Amino acid sequence: LDDGSTSACTNGKVTYRSLRDGNHTFEVCTKHQGLGCATYNWTVDTIPPTAHVTASTSFTSSFNVSVNISFTEPCIGGGGFGCKSVNTCNLLVYGAGQVIPSSFRILQPNFVYSLLVSLSSTIQYGRAILVMDRNFCTDPAGNSFMRMPNSSVYVHFDFNVQNLIFFYGERDPQIEERSRVPEKLLQLNSETRTVQATNDYDRLKIYLYFSAPVMNSSTEILNSLNISQGSLLPAKAKSLGNRRFGFMVS
Repeated sequence: LDDGSTSACTNGKVTYRSLRDGNHTFEVCTKHQGLGCATYNWTVDTIPPTAHVTASTSFTSSFNVSVNISFTEPCIGGGGFGCKSVNTCNLLVYGAGQVIPSSFRILQPNFVYSLLVSLSSTIQYGRAILVMDRNFCTDPAGNSFMRMPNSSVYVHFDFNVQNLIFFYGERDPQIEERSRVPEKLLQLNSETRTVQATNDYDRLKIYLYFSAPVMNSSTEILNSLNISQGSLLPAKAKSLGNRRFGFMVS
């Protein structure tokens, strides 16, 4: 088996258990001159197919969102992935939205598909949950489709505009400024006060923390700030879900 060691077959039967997933070859040979060997090939597949769902954005103020569905392997048994109508689509939408069946596209046959999801224009803000259907197809080995954690995605939307920034969830979002400037105690007019002070401006960074995710880029936020002296440049930093933006003093 699979180029392993040979063994005598005395009763004309051999059994193998717990074979690993993948391709296997069994070869049997006879000692009779001129008969040679015969082989049999097969594949063991116990891993169910699944799909990864991604949206063009997690936060939006647009009415349509593009969605890609990427399969780990062909899953065409039972008809495969399809979206002929809102009620027969294998991508389910929970919340204020629905699929647009006419937007269905095959990007890579049996592997990658795309769709547009329309968000409700009658609701000002909220979210839609996009998730794959259950057990709607099988792979060539007969394994049924299985949903995984990445088989769903949340899309938050808000059609209101506040101060050039789109917010989800909160009607009165707050902004907090933070920096790594140390605090000092100063005596001013016989009063002790705490101030932030430093003469080390090399690579000094300032962070803006939003109480809700924002839709704008660092450059757009920077353009909305008034700076009395010097200048700021967008700095690479984790956005914490589009809530934090870093700027470097220059």
